[in-house]
Amino acid sequence: MNLKKSSPMRISVPDQNLFAYNDANVTTAYERHDILHREEIIIFLRFRDAFLGKNVLDIGCGGGRTTGFLLPFCAKYTGIDYSSAMVQLCRKRFHGVDFHECDVRDMGMFPENCFDFILFSFNGIDYVSHEDRLQGFNEIHRVLKHGGFFIFSSHNRMYMKNRKFPTKPWLERSFNPLKMFANIKKFLKRRENYSKTEVYFRNEAEYAIINDGAHDFSLATYYIDMENQIKQIRDANFSVEAVYNKQGICLDFNTKDELSGSFYYVTKKI
Repeated sequence: MNLKKSSPMRISVPDQNLFAYNDANVTTAYERHDILHREEIIIFLRFRDAFLGKNVLDIGCGGGRTTGFLLPFCAKYTGIDYSSAMVQLCRKRFHGVDFHECDVRDMGMFPENCFDFILFSFNGIDYVSHEDRLQGFNEIHRVLKHGGFFIFSSHNRMYMKNRKFPTKPWLERSFNPLKMFANIKKFLKRRENYSKTEVYFRNEAEYAIINDGAHDFSLATYYIDMENQIKQIRDANFSVEAVYNKQGICLDFNTKDELSGSFYYVTKKI
C-alpha cells in the first residue's frame, strides 16, 4: 500500500484528552492491557472472515492490546494512534510492525478504499468533540473499501441513569498521616485535571460530554445512546450489522440497555 503524504494534523477540542494519553502514567497503564474483552472475542469469532487474510487498520491502537490478536490473522496490519507516546510504546513491543502517529480526523496519509477491515476499540472514538467525531466517521468511510467492515465501541448514555454524572474528585479520609498526605496530593491533582475538562462538557439531545473519572479525572468523554449512535452510523453511509453489550449479547436495535457501560457496533460500508 502506498502511503500519501499526510496533511498537517488538525487537532481541535478536546486537546486535554491528547495530553492525557501522552502522560507516562496513562501509557504505563495501557502497556498492561493485553487481554481481549468478552464481547470482542465473540465479535472477532463471528466476523472473522472480515479480517482473515485482509488489509486491517487498527485505529487508536493504544499500547497494542488488539495488535497481538489481529497481527497473525491479517495479510497486512497497520496501527495508528494520535498519541506519540502510545505509538512509541507499540513500536517497542512489536518490532517491524507498521505503526503511525495519525489522527482519525485526518487520515490523509492513506488513499481512498485501501482497507478491508477497520477497528476502533476501547471507546476511542469518544475522546474527540462531536464535530470531530462525525469527521472521523467520514474519514473512516473514505479509507475503507466498499463492503468492508468497521467495528467500534462507544460509551452508552443510558448507562448514565445508573450513576450520578458528572462525578467529581473527592478527598479520601485516613487516620494515617502519611496516607492522608498522599490522599491530599491525589485529590489536588484530580481536581486540577477535572477543571481542565469542564470547558468541554455538553448535555445535548443527541449526546453528552462528561468527566467520568477515568485516568484520575483527566478525560472529557462522549456518551451517546444506541438510537442516536445508529443514526450517526447510517448518516455516514454505513449499515449497522449488529450491536453487542459488554456481556457479549447481540442486542435488538431498540433495546434500552441501562446496565452496559458501552456497546460495540458492527458496521459495513455501503
